[in-house]
Amino acid sequence: MPRSAVGYKAAKIAANILNINFSKDEEIVAIVENDNCAVDSIQVVLGCTFGKGNLIFKDYGKGVYTVINRNMNKAVRLAMKSTFDPMKSNPKFMELKQKEKKEQ
Repeated sequence: MPRSAVGYKAAKIAANILNINFSKDEEIVAIVENDNCAVDSIQVVLGCTFGKGNLIFKDYGKGVYTVINRNMNKAVRLAMKSTFDPMKSNPKFMELKQKEKKEQ
């Protein structure tokens, strides 16, 4: 599964829901519950880093991301449904996958 794409989508959804102003990204806090590459996307999109202290890692092994907007005093917790398969939900990807199988 393309975890970086999952992290990107989670960050964009959170930014939209919380009306995030990226010029003040220190007011954004992300709590991530895994250490896969989805977290890289969250760092890039939301500007959260361990160095700034606004990226918090809780090793629960879950694909769950909580994003907090301190200015608004609001948060959103995002998790993927266990039945969701991003590979199957994209018809173009499935078309390319079938083509690849035929060429092997």
